[in-house]
Amino acid sequence: MLLTTIDMPFDTPHGLFELKYDGLRVLAQMDDRKARLLSRNGKLQNLQFPDIEEGLLEEVKESTVLDSEVVCQYG
Repeated sequence: MLLTTIDMPFDTPHGLFELKYDGLRVLAQMDDRKARLLSRNGKLQNLQFPDIEEGLLEEVKESTVLDSEVVCQYG
């Protein structure tokens, strides 16, 4: 789902507002103790996010696919 820009946030009984952090959508494929981080158009992102690759290799012990958004916070 792609976002739409609006002028003002809203909260009503029929819907609510949630902040959206802009980032890079990444599909993480874990298999055979290897992690492949792929962008939305299938490009390998491991070199851009070595800390995420390392964390996945340390924590995920079985074959898995994670659909995620990589964001960073400054300040």
